[in-house]
Amino acid sequence: QLDPVAILIVPTYSLSATTTGGGNIALNPAGGSYLSNSVVSLTATPASGWTFLQWLGDLTGTNPLASVTMSRNKSLSAVFGTTLNTTFDGVSTQLK
Repeated sequence: QLDPVAILIVPTYSLSATTTGGGNIALNPAGGSYLSNSVVSLTATPASGWTFLQWLGDLTGTNPLASVTMSRNKSLSAVFGTTLNTTFDGVSTQLK
């Protein structure tokens, strides 16, 4: 007679991390599918001339270094901004 075999099923969850430009997001560990309760470290790195502003979605805050615990499927976005210089009727204006 054989001994019973225990099977442990651990769910996996997806992490979608996006940006519309001005920088990129690094995930550690890299991937997109993570075991339940895994901690994923994120780093938002702005491109030259850009500044990291904030996280949106399932992660909030203004620190470019952050982490999330995978307890469900998650989606987040890094928001970057830059300075815009304009001239109107000879007057120079700087917008951020």
